[in-house]
Amino acid sequence: MGDTAQDPVCGMTVEKEKAPATARHEGNTYYFCAEVCKKRFEKDPGRYLR
Repeated sequence: MGDTAQDPVCGMTVEKEKAPATARHEGNTYYFCAEVCKKRFEKDPGRYLR
């Protein structure tokens, strides 16, 4: 398995190179298991970064 990240919305482990969705927030890149998690994150990033 390659370099991984945790989806901040659902907690799923995502392989960075194969992540279905990514978003930038305050200079950081976040990786998501699905577009729906990305959309939830973009609506309220602070909720998921606490």
